[in-house]
Amino acid sequence: KRLNHPSPRHSATACPTTKEFMVSTKPNQKGGELTKWAGILCNDPNFWKWLETKGWSPYRFDSFTSGEIVRTICGVQSRRELDHNPAAARIFREAIMRPFDEWKRCQKF
Repeated sequence: KRLNHPSPRHSATACPTTKEFMVSTKPNQKGGELTKWAGILCNDPNFWKWLETKGWSPYRFDSFTSGEIVRTICGVQSRRELDHNPAAARIFREAIMRPFDEWKRCQKF
């Protein structure tokens, strides 16, 4: 058995180069559904009110400030990480989305 020799079933051109392998196995860091939801929430003034009820009280709320709070709670640097980090995704769903939805159902807007 020869080491470092392509198998007879595969031609040498079918094997990816190291560079191609690195590119093809690099995780896709595009934002997905959770990234979109985080963006929607962070632009919602009702979400800002909810954050205030939870003790977050910056000088003023806006989409940037609420985005910083979401990233802090979830332990990420970018919203895109919510779609690629299972622990951050769980925190986002359980500590932000679910409680906010429950709070919203109880409000009379």
